[in-house]
Amino acid sequence: MEKLYEELYSPKVTPYELVSNAKLSNYNYVNMTKSEDGGLYVESSCILDDGESAIFMYYFDGNDHLITLKSVIGNLEETIYHRPDEILKVKVQLQKIIQTQSAVI
Repeated sequence: MEKLYEELYSPKVTPYELVSNAKLSNYNYVNMTKSEDGGLYVESSCILDDGESAIFMYYFDGNDHLITLKSVIGNLEETIYHRPDEILKVKVQLQKIIQTQSAVI
């Protein structure tokens, strides 16, 4: 239940925390753009420890909750986090636990 609550209500990371990354020596930029629905797109570029360039793309809803995080490292684009998918995973896990406990009773 705690995990479900966290996925539903925790911001994970906020746009304000990402702004401070722009001051780090390995960051090239942190750009923010307002979305039409009141959310916020954030794109950051940095150099990883192995020297490779990376771009991270965040989407936050109007409550500054992280909805999606994608990365582009080299030619590989990857979705690192997608809140609706994570919520669904937790709900499925909880349903399995409930079914298992019901079967025991």
